[in-house]
Amino acid sequence: MPIEDEGQNKINKLTEKLSTEGINSTTIKQIDTELQKLYCQLEESGQVSIKLIDWI
Repeated sequence: MPIEDEGQNKINKLTEKLSTEGINSTTIKQIDTELQKLYCQLEESGQVSIKLIDWI
């Protein structure tokens, strides 16, 4: 599965979780972790070049 599809699937699942469980610190941490993983995968594949990301 291409990285984009995998990432989109994860984002869709997390969005669904947000809509059913609401926004809470656990859900936000999960989203942050998944987005960081996705950015790393994209950067490693050469599809994006990320110079600096400030994670809040």
